[in-house]
Amino acid sequence: MSQKRTIAAVGDIVISGSLIAEPPKVSFASMTRDLEGFFTDTDLVIANLEAPVTDCKSSRPGQLWTLRTPVALAPVLSVFGGMSLANNHILDFGTEGLSSTLSQLDQLGIRHCGAGLTREAAARPAFFDLHGFKVGMLAFADRNWYPVTFTEPGTNVWQGHESEKAIASLSKETAFLIVQFHQGYEFLDYPGPEEWTMAEKATRAGADLVLFHHSHTLMGITRFGNSACAFGLGNFIFDNTSFPAAHVEKIRRRAVFCFDVSEHKVENWRVQPSTSDACGWPVAATKRDATEIPELVRTLSLALQNKEEAIRHFRAQAAERMVPHAWKSLCLLLRKEGARAVVIRLLRLRWVDMTVLFVSAWQSLFRTSKQRGDAS
Repeated sequence: MSQKRTIAAVGDIVISGSLIAEPPKVSFASMTRDLEGFFTDTDLVIANLEAPVTDCKSSRPGQLWTLRTPVALAPVLSVFGGMSLANNHILDFGTEGLSSTLSQLDQLGIRHCGAGLTREAAARPAFFDLHGFKVGMLAFADRNWYPVTFTEPGTNVWQGHESEKAIASLSKETAFLIVQFHQGYEFLDYPGPEEWTMAEKATRAGADLVLFHHSHTLMGITRFGNSACAFGLGNFIFDNTSFPAAHVEKIRRRAVFCFDVSEHKVENWRVQPSTSDACGWPVAATKRDATEIPELVRTLSLALQNKEEAIRHFRAQAAERMVPHAWKSLCLLLRKEGARAVVIRLLRLRWVDMTVLFVSAWQSLFRTSKQRGDAS
């Protein structure tokens, strides 16, 4: 099969907060046309739907932030052909919110995967027919984020050998296979060791394109044989005002990642830069951003050529940012829901989280001690 297709991938989609503080000044059709302008000459557009599409008012307890896109704005999503639902916010409004989301996407004809009302539904792949070129897509959330059970709806999480078998089987059924992961750490520029491990496992099993989101930042792209992995798609539609001021400049940078693909191979890719308005709606990149954003992704991609060095960059950034961010988050949760919610949150930490936080704290203390020594 010599067919070639172009798949466009963007990061997190949430139409909430300041984006809906006032009634839209233009029609849904106009908003959709604006978005379509970012995806010319593409055969498929996929994204991560970071919030349920629901009018439900009762949010899930224990969440520091709850996100929701009103049902009235669902038509704006019609520009997307496929959505990953495997993330830490899709269950913010419980079963009712997830059910509403599934219904709205189905009505719009948007294929989706990564969350469901049953284990079977959550693990079910999405399929796309690109003019006779069959593409499959699977999505996995971090195992800490509301995994589906036999009795409770939730997200599809990595199940070790079982997930690898699912990828291998799906690869044989399709001409091209996409696997999305929602995991990692916010506001960093480099993937951590667990993200590297998941990318390696997925591509060995048969994934042709691996996509990561959750950091809210753009990261580099690297090859694994004929496959490719984009470690950070950043945001695409997301309320800028919901982020700490220190990170707004970073997260306002957006991009459309375009991959030219053939049968089980990523031929090449390109990064189409964009940015956001003050609220977080995507707009055309300024002249400066049009130059700086592709150069940023190129520089971060070059850093991925040496895995060990890239992980050292990750640890250095984590040491600087993760401990203060984690502390502020827990303090906010304490004020919002009390000590019990904080304890529940801490019990959900994984060993990798503890490792990152321990190393970050240790390096922070070492750096502070060195600075005091130099000052004296």
